[in-house]
Amino acid sequence: MVASTVRRLVESPWAEDDRERQRQFEAWGVVPHAEVPDHPRWGVGIPGWGDALMCWSWDDRVGLVGVGWFLWGSLDAAAREAAATALMGSLSAEFGRPSIRDGQRCEWRIWELPGVTVEFCPCGERVQVHVLASSLAVDESEARGIHVA
Repeated sequence: MVASTVRRLVESPWAEDDRERQRQFEAWGVVPHAEVPDHPRWGVGIPGWGDALMCWSWDDRVGLVGVGWFLWGSLDAAAREAAATALMGSLSAEFGRPSIRDGQRCEWRIWELPGVTVEFCPCGERVQVHVLASSLAVDESEARGIHVA
């Protein structure tokens, strides 16, 4: 489910206004049913996604510029690692061999695609997946240093 949603984001034009963003989230099947208090662009309660947290980034000049998920926080470490390994396999099958960006606690897997960048972090209390407009991801990647795996 996660990999197919990421693929749909990669293949779709992104919303330029909030009403269009809401329609896209519905079409992608990622409408959170509750906001995270004090975080207006965070949500929980996506049907079929368990305890996933979702966030999105917005630029008033261009619209939606990023979507991210924090997955599987309620799973034990072994189950979370197995789910992360399966997701990594699906993302690699879809997008090819990732680059690696060294993080403070984890090596991030990075797929730089036309117009968007997919980021994947299999470590920590939750597995993270982010799809960002390439202009945002490039600045951050250059600052942190990316190398090919």
